[in-house]
Formats: sequence, structure tokens, C-alpha cells
Amino acid sequence: MRLCRLVALMLVISGVLALTGTAALAEKRVALVIGNSNYRHVPSLPNPARDATAIAGLLRSATFDVVEARQDLGAAELRRSVREFAAAASDADVAVVYFAGHGIEVGGTNYLIPVDARLLTDFDVEDEAVSLDRILAALEPAKKLRLVILDACRDNPFVKSIKRTVATRSIGRGLAQVEPATADTLIAFAAKAGAVANDGAGSNSPFATALLKHLAVPGLDLRIAFGRVRDEVMAMTRRQQEPFVYGSLGGEVVSLMPANAAPQQRQAAAPAQPQQRAASLAAGRDKDVEPAFEKFRGRSILLDFWEHQTEVSPRSGTWQVRKHLTVFANSETDIQSRLILVGSDPRNTAATMRTAALGATDGDLQWTIANGNLTGSWRRTGFVFKFDLKLDGSSCEAGIGYGLVPGKTSFELVRGSNKEKMNVVAITADKITCRVVRGDAILNSPLVAQ
Repeated sequence: MRLCRLVALMLVISGVLALTGTAALAEKRVALVIGNSNYRHVPSLPNPARDATAIAGLLRSATFDVVEARQDLGAAELRRSVREFAAAASDADVAVVYFAGHGIEVGGTNYLIPVDARLLTDFDVEDEAVSLDRILAALEPAKKLRLVILDACRDNPFVKSIKRTVATRSIGRGLAQVEPATADTLIAFAAKAGAVANDGAGSNSPFATALLKHLAVPGLDLRIAFGRVRDEVMAMTRRQQEPFVYGSLGGEVVSLMPANAAPQQRQAAAPAQPQQRAASLAAGRDKDVEPAFEKFRGRSILLDFWEHQTEVSPRSGTWQVRKHLTVFANSETDIQSRLILVGSDPRNTAATMRTAALGATDGDLQWTIANGNLTGSWRRTGFVFKFDLKLDGSSCEAGIGYGLVPGKTSFELVRGSNKEKMNVVAITADKITCRVVRGDAILNSPLVAQ
């Protein structure tokens, strides 16, 4: 009889644990990841774009439901991204924002700086930047955890040039100390208040390097993870940089990577999903793709070409547009692409940058390996821009094509600086030149194609 009761009790406990596990897996977890590198009015930062790409890959491997990855956002784009993320976080259990780039403190308020900011005076900050308070407001509805990670304490050129209009308004070095008003909120700085963080001489900042190592540990409580991040950054920077975390959590273990993540990754009964495949590539486990990717690794492919756009409205005719595409294959989880519209006036030249992992399908840029070629598609407004890159030693060939987004009857483009909408029935490319260079030619080359 006692044995039967014991068995029954064990079955009940097993059922509760199973339900608990199911409930944990059912949590909605969302993240917004931003990397601002290509600042237009001050020197660019080499690492934020790469840092953000790597962090986005980490969160995807941690089975987040939504990971919105954005790069080189202007003020309007940054505000819109935060607004859209607020909607995603409105019914989430866990909401995370990661920002890498320039940040500034003015009058005790912290701001994230878009790439188009000028900040000639302290009065311009509220118009041209986005406050940390706005970020925290977007996360506030999340039920279990609100986490903001700021690798934005880097040496900031705006601090040196900005003019004060109010004598009592301070402009600080680094970011100001914060005290979250909402419970279960953590704000992690790359360097403690008033201090400057190192951008790093490698492919990632010291802070991002440590985050990638310790936040990815399955089941590790965030407070311990950030403690290890602090220790590692201090060791890497010879105690010149001390990360700091503000806010508090309750008594439960709170981790970004599920405790059972490792066993799940080892199960291979079903075909890998795109995000799982990207994580597998990052760990070097996809042996079919890895050899094919090796010839692209660490190289930039530079394409220069002309587009012929056949417009039907509001005007008719065929127009020529020169474009320049650079692809940097840093790793399987970090393939950076920059598309430049080359204007006749260098001041009107516009660039768009995107980053994606090989095999990922949840963004507007997608990459695959097919027949030994690196093939990509970039979803633009109303159409898809496709390219096929073939390497043979130090030489390359490229094919460029265009496809309509399902449901569209024409390519939707805009004309010049006036942003006039134009409908185009056909786009073709010719005069395609292809060049290969070793290293990152995206962040280290001039904006205008040579």
C-alpha cells in the first residue's frame, strides 16, 4: 500500500515538474538588439555592429521568440524600432534591449545616440537622441524580467564638441548612475557610471566578448553571469574598466539560456530550424557547410554595378542607377553587407547596412551556401535583391537578380532625396565588377565606392 502511495506521489511530482517545464518553455521572450557603428558626423566605431550581431545570435540560440536586430539607426529609425518593440513587449514575460554604440549623459539623463546625430548643443539632445527612460518604458509591461544592456560608455566625441546652453546642465563622461523604478529590472553598463569603456582592438569589445561567454551558460543566474562578466572585463583591461549592474531581482534563478539548452542542442532527430542551424554553425558543427565557407571567411567581396530601372509611374522611362555592394564574411553567424547608392554628389550618397547569420531566415537579409557559392537575398521595400558570389582564389564572379515580393505587381522604389514613390516593372543589372580583399572593407573603407 505504501509502495502504491509512493509511486502515486512520484507520478504527481513528475507531472508538476513537467508542467513547470512546459510553463517555462511557454514564456514569451523578446529582444531588441541595436549596433550603431557608422556615425555620420563623428568618427565611426569599428565594433558595435559586430557586437550586436553576435549578441543577436546568442539570444536566438537561447530560444527567444523574437529577436529584432537593427544596425546604424538614425533618430527616426531608432524611435520607431523602440516603439515597435514596445508593442512586442506588451505581453512578454522577458524583454531585453542591447545597445552598442555612442551614449551620452546630459543633466543626469542618459541618451543613446543615433548615427545621424549632430548634437551641436545640449538643447539638441532631446530631439536627436533617445533617452534610456524611453527604453525602460518600452520594457515596463514585461512580467518577469526587464533587462537593458548598454555597451554605450565608449569614448564619446560629442562630449568634446557639444555646447552648453544652460550653465547648470552637466555633460558627463560616460553614463550617469541609474536606479530602475520598476522591480525585476536590471540595467548593465559596460563601465560604471562616469567611466569610459574600451571599444576593443579585436572583433568585439571586451564587454561584448565577456557577455558572449557568460550569458550563454545554460541555467546560470544573471547576477552571477554579470559578476563573471565584470571579473573578465577587468582582467582583460588590466582593471581599467569595471562593468556595473543597477537594479535588483527576486529570489528565483533568472537566466537567459534555458538550463536544458545543452541537451536539446545535442538531439538531432529532427531537421535543424534556421535559428538552431545558425547556432550550430557558430559552434562549427555543420561539417557540410563549414568547408565551403572557409574560402569566404575573413574576406570582403566588393561589387560595383549599374541598375536599369524601367519605370511606369508616376513617370515613364528607363533610369540608370549606380550601386556598390560590399559583403564581409566575418563568420558563419556574422556576414555583414553594405549597399551604397552612389550619387553624383558625394553628399547625397546613401548607405544601408545589414548583418545576418548563414541559414537564418528571420530577417530581411538571408544567406546560404549553394554549390560552393555564397548566395544572398536582401528584402527591400516591395522587392527582393538577390546576389550569387563565387570565389576562385583571389578572383570572384557575381550574379545579381531581382524578384517581386509575393502580392506585388511592381517594384516599389523611391527617387532621390525627395523620396518620391516610383513603380518599376523591371530591374536589370550589368557592368558588374567583382573584387576580393582580405579583411573588413565595410567599416574600414570610404562611404563612396572607389
